[in-house]
Amino acid sequence: MSRENTLKKQKSNSLLLLVPISIIAFSAVVMSFVSTIALSYLVAPVAMVMFLEVVLGFLLHDAEFWLHGVIATIQFVAAILCWKELLIICCLVTYITTVLALHISRQGATE
Repeated sequence: MSRENTLKKQKSNSLLLLVPISIIAFSAVVMSFVSTIALSYLVAPVAMVMFLEVVLGFLLHDAEFWLHGVIATIQFVAAILCWKELLIICCLVTYITTVLALHISRQGATE
């Protein structure tokens, strides 16, 4: 009985980790397509920026709420200075999706 419970728990933990990763990947891919097709940006820089947004979200998903606001404000001001407002909106959607998916999966793991 103990072995079966352990296997069930491992299976549920792996599924619990797979769901947020797939949500994050889907969000990054969709926002990359939106940026490259609708906004006519080059693929490589957009993919690199989306990857950096996902990494930033992974690193800061446990940070305080106000820090996420500071990060979003800094990114938006930099985008205005570079005339890339629509690109940064796609990047912020990816960042917010990453943080929320990891936060929700962390709460599901503790329950």
